[in-house]
Amino acid sequence: DDGTVYFGTTNGVAMIGDDMKITYMEEPEVVNSYVDILRPGADGKVYAVTNEGDIFSIKEGKMVRFLSHEDNAVSRLWFICPDPKDAEKMYFGSEDSNLYYGHPGDPLEKMEVIDIAPLNSVMDLRVIDEKLWICARNGIGVMDEDGVHILENIPMNNSVGHVIVDYEGNLWFTSTRQGVSLPAATA
Repeated sequence: DDGTVYFGTTNGVAMIGDDMKITYMEEPEVVNSYVDILRPGADGKVYAVTNEGDIFSIKEGKMVRFLSHEDNAVSRLWFICPDPKDAEKMYFGSEDSNLYYGHPGDPLEKMEVIDIAPLNSVMDLRVIDEKLWICARNGIGVMDEDGVHILENIPMNNSVGHVIVDYEGNLWFTSTRQGVSLPAATA
């Protein structure tokens, strides 16, 4: 919100301010961490995940909260997506065939577990038009008020890493094995 651009690096989080100078977060918990994921939350914070599965939040260039992978109930955490409607909760993706929904730091029994099988190994989660898009190691899914739906008969179904929406509302998916695609099911 303040115009700062955050980006994850192999040595923590770097920031570019209005002055166009690069600065780095100096918090010891993340200074040498490989930061994979940065996502904005509805509360104005930026949420991050390291390749170890540590979760932390940033506000105005400072770390607000840190949760070690050892204290996180979701094992082998790969991805997070803050809930745009409830700033206190988020979706957690891991290497299994479940999504987990709840507060960071909650025990697993307090989290909602959402079966996304046959998808596994969540690589990206993004809310677009009130639907949660799921990119996984073996395909693409979308969750709406009716549940989780797996996109079938599309050319991209392997190592789907990201989804973005363009200015016309089209969804574009990337794969480390199959390139870039605009699945017919989303057009």
